[in-house]
Amino acid sequence: MRILIVEDNEKLAKYTKQMLEEEGYAVDTVHDGVTGERMARSGSHDLVILDIMLPKKDGISVCKSLRDDNVNLPIIMITAKGDVDDKILGLDSGADDYLVKPFDMKELLARVRALLRRPQEKIISTLKVQDIELDNNKTHCNQKRCCYSSHTKRIYNFRIFNVKC
Repeated sequence: MRILIVEDNEKLAKYTKQMLEEEGYAVDTVHDGVTGERMARSGSHDLVILDIMLPKKDGISVCKSLRDDNVNLPIIMITAKGDVDDKILGLDSGADDYLVKPFDMKELLARVRALLRRPQEKIISTLKVQDIELDNNKTHCNQKRCCYSSHTKRIYNFRIFNVKC
């Protein structure tokens, strides 16, 4: 399993990397949001540990951008921001978990194991049959311009893609 750490505190990133490697994970570290987002999109990682306060692009924006583009990679946000509103913002941006600094490394390792135990679902976004193409990200299909309601889309997703709306 390969983990990406996006953390601008190089000392914390190095320590976290060392602990994860001792547990048998392959680990990459980057120190800014732009590079972190690019690497998360590469498809090379099984999980991202993402700080919120990063140079170039903050972790909330990185997480939202990944989720908007259907990057279905488990994300653990780590941050010094511990208010309830900050936690809600982080989780609502698409993070799977949220851990407040300072944290116990044993807890982070347990959260990593928990997220990696989850089966990774592959979501098909487009179904094409002859000249009709159904796009899960749009409310119509091309060529025949089949428009459908949100209720129909939920049925479509359940029956064809077996995903939740």
